[in-house]
Amino acid sequence: MIIGEKFKNNEVFVPEVLVAARALNAGLTILEPKLVEVGNEPVGKVVIGTVKGDLHDIGKNLVAMMLKGVGFEVTDIGVDVPPETFLEKAEEVNTDVICMSALLTTTMPNMGATIELLQEKGVRDNYIVMVGGAPVNEKFAEQIGADYYTPDAATCAEVAKKAVQER
Repeated sequence: MIIGEKFKNNEVFVPEVLVAARALNAGLTILEPKLVEVGNEPVGKVVIGTVKGDLHDIGKNLVAMMLKGVGFEVTDIGVDVPPETFLEKAEEVNTDVICMSALLTTTMPNMGATIELLQEKGVRDNYIVMVGGAPVNEKFAEQIGADYYTPDAATCAEVAKKAVQER
């Protein structure tokens, strides 16, 4: 996506990306039924949310927009999402990828709690787990057992698409 690449290169900023996201979502509302009619299959399915205790959603919304832009069917479960809800929704929609966001260092452990719940239920290997957010980094992602950490929305979409295609 052009806007994603420009954002990644610091040529446009969050306000411009949000305007583009609104335009994309408005267009997708019209186009999605038509794409289904002609049989375009999505790249895969993603469940995305901001972890329990965190109400920030701008980054999550940007990631969701980028994922839609590369062809994913995205189920956005919102903010302040407990581990059980990530698991329930992932199983309900038969998702490929679970994306978790956190902006607060105090809520980051809830990413690990979600992965622990997936392990306890014996379904961890069913999903590609991706994490992101301002305080999140590669080391933290490795510590909690996430499959991928990405630093921005455009990279997340690229990595998720590649991971699903390689699966």
